[in-house]
Amino acid sequence: MAITKTEVLQRFETYPATGDDPTTNEGNPRLMVVMLITFDDTEDAELPAVSNHVTHLNRFDADGEPTDVSGYIQIVQDVCATVWA
Repeated sequence: MAITKTEVLQRFETYPATGDDPTTNEGNPRLMVVMLITFDDTEDAELPAVSNHVTHLNRFDADGEPTDVSGYIQIVQDVCATVWA
């Protein structure tokens, strides 16, 4: 019995900056990422279990450092790099 986890990008949306200072989150676009997450086991009749996971990404983290998006799939990383350039 091996449970597999699959993540599929459903969509992402960008929201425009609300301020003028590019050194703040308000001065940069923000992104919403929606992933469809599925846990499955072909031997378990109660699976698959499916859920949506929504994440809002700002340009900077709580410490003012650039947000680390390296754990996201490549297309999310690419969009973040482009939108925040």
